[in-house]
Amino acid sequence: GAIPMIMRDGLVALSSEDTTAQERISAASWLLTAADNLCDISLGRDIYERVATHLRSPQIARDTRLWFEMVYHASCGDGELVESRASELIQYARTHCPPLVAIRYFRHAAHALGCFSTSDNSIAILVESFEWAKKLNARVSMAISAGLLSSLYMQIGNNNCAKDWMDCAFDVHRPAATTVADMNMWSYRTELALRLLDAKDAEFSFSNFSNWAESSNSARSLVRYYSLHLQFMLISGREITADLLGKILVLHDLTKRSLVQDYTVESLLLGLEKANRLADAE
Repeated sequence: GAIPMIMRDGLVALSSEDTTAQERISAASWLLTAADNLCDISLGRDIYERVATHLRSPQIARDTRLWFEMVYHASCGDGELVESRASELIQYARTHCPPLVAIRYFRHAAHALGCFSTSDNSIAILVESFEWAKKLNARVSMAISAGLLSSLYMQIGNNNCAKDWMDCAFDVHRPAATTVADMNMWSYRTELALRLLDAKDAEFSFSNFSNWAESSNSARSLVRYYSLHLQFMLISGREITADLLGKILVLHDLTKRSLVQDYTVESLLLGLEKANRLADAE
């Protein structure tokens, strides 16, 4: 698809003779995150190839390199390398990084480990990130870690633990629906309410999530929005329209190679079955 102009300018800057290695990796890190949100694997590989030779520069801090390599390999590189990069980043962050920076690295590494290692490893590091944030009384960081734990427990089918961590997240921080972290909390809470068949809380949480998500340019955010919307329609006993299914099918085609798309697939299958489109579901 078309690459947004700001990203095209950023790609040009990666090859500029006037930028330092540190500036290139800093720009590449932002671009790589954007490419991941767009679920554009070829763009992610292009970004990596433009800066790969600079990653070993003495100007580049070890945590910066490890984070970049972990995200790259998790989203579009060699999955076999993700666990080692994540583990190295965790070990380095524990002893060398300021606590709030370490907490953020723990969360990112936990996500990678959840996809390429075991859920137990991911849960352990998320709990550690929560405990570090608690010692600092960093309530937003506590809530983000708790929300991620709730999401992970939902993925492994433990809705009781998911609810405990979701309650904890909302006890320490009330999301104001203005940041990506806040939107993720409302997204997770919507999913949990749907899994618990709590239509009232699902509607309340989804309304907080939907205003932001509908206007997003991220394929990942949009497919999440429509998947939650479809499941809400199902538990409300409403008709699943061909338009809604069509939007999810198009977005699924864009996002199907990206990480953690189980809920999208689950929603699609339920929607197609409800609409009696069994051949498409197959």
